[in-house]
Amino acid sequence: MSQTEEKKGIGRRVQAFGSFLSSMIMPNIGAFIAWGFIAAIFIDNGWLPNKDLATLAGPMIT
Repeated sequence: MSQTEEKKGIGRRVQAFGSFLSSMIMPNIGAFIAWGFIAAIFIDNGWLPNKDLATLAGPMIT
């Protein structure tokens, strides 16, 4: 196997691994954004502090 063929093989493996990682993260982007809004708005130091709703974000922060 020549060096250029070996580089192509490594590049394909890296690209496949990147695709695998993105396939795990992309479906969860909405959940991450929603959790961020809940945390920013309802935690104790948030814009609209609410103890009941802050319990949703609490376990993820600590």
